[in-house]
Amino acid sequence: MEESPLYRWLHLLGLLALSYLVLKQVWTLLIGIKTHILSRWWRTNLKKKYGGWAVVTGATDGIGKAYAMELARRGFDVVLISRNVEKLQKVAQEIEKQSRRQTKIIQLDFTGGSEIYPKVEKALKDLDIGILVCSATLRVHQHDPQHGHQHSGEDQ
Repeated sequence: MEESPLYRWLHLLGLLALSYLVLKQVWTLLIGIKTHILSRWWRTNLKKKYGGWAVVTGATDGIGKAYAMELARRGFDVVLISRNVEKLQKVAQEIEKQSRRQTKIIQLDFTGGSEIYPKVEKALKDLDIGILVCSATLRVHQHDPQHGHQHSGEDQ
């Protein structure tokens, strides 16, 4: 019994679809192995790729602090920007002690408007900055007409 041309084309189409799905799964597996297993030993040299300094806003707490610590661990010198100078000094000392990287601190309140930018520009002027992490939150004061007083809210 002879196969019809339609049957052969459908057979070929099925093989191509199956091949595509198998290759897609193999590719996903290889990416997973590279990301979760090989990345422990095979790391991209971010400092070489992007420059010597990283700038982290909101660097004294939470995600900003975690980024600052990890970037220092990966070889970057770190500029820490936040409102609280005592917390900035504490995080800077922690980074310098743990990673032996340089730190620079800039005490800054981002609610200050455009007059803050010359201070930042002056502090960052001669640095080879490759990474910027914006993690600062802005604390704004709003008037609550229902209760007749002001309160602080978080504006991401």
